[in-house]
Amino acid sequence: MNYKAVITVVILVLLTGFTEGCSAQKQQGAKTDKTKNHEIFKPDLIERSHSVQVNAEPDEVFLLFAPTETEKWSLRRKYFETHKLISGSDGDLSGYSVFLSGSRGQIWSSVAKYDKKERLLRKIEIYPGIKFQVSEYRCVSNPNGGTTLTATWKVTGMTSEGNEAVRNFMDSGTFESVIDGLAKQLNDYLAEFAGN
Repeated sequence: MNYKAVITVVILVLLTGFTEGCSAQKQQGAKTDKTKNHEIFKPDLIERSHSVQVNAEPDEVFLLFAPTETEKWSLRRKYFETHKLISGSDGDLSGYSVFLSGSRGQIWSSVAKYDKKERLLRKIEIYPGIKFQVSEYRCVSNPNGGTTLTATWKVTGMTSEGNEAVRNFMDSGTFESVIDGLAKQLNDYLAEFAGN
């Protein structure tokens, strides 16, 4: 009698039984999770771009996107009243600068890239429990003068409610309206500045 063959068969039978038992346990666990309504959250990621025209040269427009300059022309002045620098530097935005904003300090934002040569600003914002947002603003020279400002937002919902808020904002034309409003604020400020 070949004892090695017998031992091998016994081990295979035991392993097969153990594997099937584990598989059944997993299936039962999965059913239990389903009956308890445990669902894995799937975040929505929506990306949109929108371009607008600004009546100034790209270098001049881009400089207005530094946090210390934005508060001069933005209609969101209440936002900037509570815009506090947590780390980094207002003056040197080539590295990461982290800000806390909002009346209750609920928005975390970071300047991830501020490139004067490329005229590119990249910001990361976290709205706890709602969304995670990467915003890019790029200024390019127009052949007929002025600047084409292109805003690209990549927004991810952080909760089911956040997903709904993100979809409502990005799919309803509100994003484009916000960027159009941004261009109007910049153009009004530049016209007033040029008039003085």
